[in-house]
Amino acid sequence: MQETRTERFKRHIGYGVGYFPDACYYNFLSTYQLLFLTSIVGMDAGRAGTIISTTIMADAVFSILVGRFSDNLRGRFGRRRPLILFGAFAMPISFMACYYNFQADPAAQTAYYITFGFLYWMSFAVFFVSFLALGADVATDYEDRIRMISTSRIFSVSGDLIGSAAPLAVIAFLVQSGLSESSAWFTFVAALSSLVFAGIMICWNSTRGRERIVTTPPEKQGLLSTLKDYSELLHLRPYRLLIYAKIAISFSYTTYTACMVFYVVYRMGISATFISPLYIITNLIKMGFIVVIAKGALRYGKKELLVVSTAGTGILALFFVLRGIDSKMEMYVYVLACVYAQAAFWQLCNTNFYDVTDLDEYRFGKRREGNLMALQSLLSVAAISLTLRLVTGLLDFSGFDGTLAAQSAGALAMLERIFILFPAVGMLSCAFFLSRYKVNKAGFALLSQQLYRREQGLDPLPQEDLEKIEYMFR
Repeated sequence: MQETRTERFKRHIGYGVGYFPDACYYNFLSTYQLLFLTSIVGMDAGRAGTIISTTIMADAVFSILVGRFSDNLRGRFGRRRPLILFGAFAMPISFMACYYNFQADPAAQTAYYITFGFLYWMSFAVFFVSFLALGADVATDYEDRIRMISTSRIFSVSGDLIGSAAPLAVIAFLVQSGLSESSAWFTFVAALSSLVFAGIMICWNSTRGRERIVTTPPEKQGLLSTLKDYSELLHLRPYRLLIYAKIAISFSYTTYTACMVFYVVYRMGISATFISPLYIITNLIKMGFIVVIAKGALRYGKKELLVVSTAGTGILALFFVLRGIDSKMEMYVYVLACVYAQAAFWQLCNTNFYDVTDLDEYRFGKRREGNLMALQSLLSVAAISLTLRLVTGLLDFSGFDGTLAAQSAGALAMLERIFILFPAVGMLSCAFFLSRYKVNKAGFALLSQQLYRREQGLDPLPQEDLEKIEYMFR
């Protein structure tokens, strides 16, 4: 029976709410974890950076395990949803522990934050890899995937707003109400975690019955079989290009968010509370971007829109490298450009990875959304970890000290490079890799037809159509 628009919208909403927990936690971590560890706990930037970059690697390690495990999980509750349910409980508990102001000798303190950071990223990997893989089952059509992920952006942007714009303003209010700064941070994190739990549970319940039924027996689990899967996936050139692009924009996003508060406070001489209205305005504008990006992708193509967005932002950032960012208006222009490019990428990148799952089935005859999502997550997380280590290492080398009211000239110069130059390099690199990506709507339609014919035992498409499919692999 034909699905009505209302039914399709409910399906999109039911899955899309799962992006809310991810956005809440990811934005809060990327923007404020370094600030919390240096300013509240009192660590130096080097030790804080070591903790952050070490613990985030747990996401990479467990992504490997979760991807293949979920691909081969069999049971009446499906392959992905049982793991999503586990994440609903494990993520909030471990996340709250990461924002408790634990005061002890340096060794014990480091061990505490590494332990709970590791547990958080482990539970995040279990949830997020399974959640992403589920999306390929919830939406199977080229345009339906664009519409579903675009609808999902409503929840993603709402999570961005709460995770990035709300914290400092709410924490300041709690402090004025009589709480200590440490208690205010923990109270906010507890409230945030309750929202995350609710979001995951709604997604888990709404996607009931949406998973593809897999009847093939599970493959043997093991390191060699996992590495074989990864080797085959990396032989898909479109997949490699998407990974390169994601690493590039993750580098851009990480350097830009990690130093924004520091740049505003120390380079511009503005109170950190400026960040809250800045994020509120940009996230509200980002809501409008959802429609613009979706319509642009449907009309002009996903690749074309992403290349123009990232290249344009990279060029603007280079302009600010030469001129500097000295006023609130210039900061708004720069941040808004970065927000647009990143919004376009995150809105569309997973639809591209979903398309690659069909390319993988065409080339190798397998459905392995879990491993496909896990590998790209592994590599991007590793890149983020190394980027954070680079950022904190450069800040430490420059003499930056988060407990001081003013920074040295060398530290300010380093902040400027990290906050403006590094994102420019990342954006332009992302645009280059995406320009080489050849998957398109017409080719994907032929791919879907050929996969259907193969499944039904029908004759293949004409040779000229098969050549158009092969073009997407080049």
